[in-house]
Amino acid sequence: MYKLFNKILILTVFFLVLSCNEDEEPEKLFDTSPTERLNTKIDELRQLLKSSENGWEFLYYPSEDNFGGFRFYFNFIDDKNVLMSSDFDDDTSVISSEYDVILGSSVKLSFTTRNDIHKLSDGANPPDVEFRGRGYLGQFEFVFNRTEGGDLIFRENRTFERSGEPREFRFKKATSSLPQFIDNSRLNIPNISSVGKSVYRSMQINNAGQITSYDIFINENRRYATASNAESTIEFGYGYTPTGFVISPEFKVGNKMASEFVYDSDSDQFVSDLGGGDSVVIGFQNSPPVSTNDFQIITETPNTFAFFSNFLGDAITTTGSFNSLLNQTNTNLSDLGFVVDRIDIALNIDPSFPTLSVLVYRGEGFEDILHFVTYSLVDEKIVFSNVQWNVEQELVDLLEPLDDFLVNPQGLFVKREDFTVRFSNTIYTFTSAENPSIRTTTYRL
Repeated sequence: MYKLFNKILILTVFFLVLSCNEDEEPEKLFDTSPTERLNTKIDELRQLLKSSENGWEFLYYPSEDNFGGFRFYFNFIDDKNVLMSSDFDDDTSVISSEYDVILGSSVKLSFTTRNDIHKLSDGANPPDVEFRGRGYLGQFEFVFNRTEGGDLIFRENRTFERSGEPREFRFKKATSSLPQFIDNSRLNIPNISSVGKSVYRSMQINNAGQITSYDIFINENRRYATASNAESTIEFGYGYTPTGFVISPEFKVGNKMASEFVYDSDSDQFVSDLGGGDSVVIGFQNSPPVSTNDFQIITETPNTFAFFSNFLGDAITTTGSFNSLLNQTNTNLSDLGFVVDRIDIALNIDPSFPTLSVLVYRGEGFEDILHFVTYSLVDEKIVFSNVQWNVEQELVDLLEPLDDFLVNPQGLFVKREDFTVRFSNTIYTFTSAENPSIRTTTYRL
């Protein structure tokens, strides 16, 4: 009984002590409520956004795998209104719209009424047919992460870097001349543009005296470049500056990084001077910088290659110069009610005469117009030569703009492309050797 009494006494004391501790007020981890803390973070971001006297500069890469950089200017003039400009298109005027700082997964900046930033997220405004319905994959809400050396660092919720980490974006304090900086940056667009120039551009890397050449394709609407040769491929997006452009991601040349290119008007080239004689040079040339045997492959078996204006007229590899020839031809034919909307290049149609082929001009309101030709392979080109037509000379004359592009003594460069357009058919392009600004895109049928 004595032992039992002691146990009961010990338990009673234990519960009394525990009861007293529960009556004491627990130590506070925070001096404010969760709502108050969130409101403080929201207010802090608003103050940071307004803290730059001249606003903020933002070079925005909407997708590191598809698009280059679009430069924005933001000036948050109060808790609701922002002034904005960009180099997205020709309209670089500064426009007022509204913004808000809201709570999502964290505190985030949201551009709530339409302005330039929304042009990158508009599915009805794609850079080309591949991105119809998706636009430029841009966002108009950015999660605030931290400050860093006076810059504001944001993240996106829905996109990630190749590493799997959330993508980060940097708002830098702007200079008072930033809107003019944007205008000056756009002055380099004609310098990199292939409008009226050769479609062939090369990238040459000089590393310790060793020159490596790449065939570089620049998608001007996406601001994205792909340089390739038989050994490797280098891809990067670019954003304009008043002197040229910067790229992301940078790429390595030896132990140096190529990141910024300056336009040299004398040579019509963009040059990244890496020092010590090393450099990267991007420029135009009149023939493919990297040889292929595609011009031979297309003649090995009976093949037909077809251009459809409604599918391929706005393909990234169909040039404005070619579409001008098509429009000129259709203007010539308009009095007859003809419209050419398809062109077939049918090779090797007669086994008894292996080089006999036919160019077929097709469209609504008329029977196929046939131009029978022969071909030869000369200096990595295919050269078509006239045999006969199935129509009178008067109609032949009206088709002259298009036909002279295809049937030209200097021939056509041929390339098998590594992308598709709407359908799974392999894409081949044909480029004029006489005027390499003219290129058409075809499906292999």
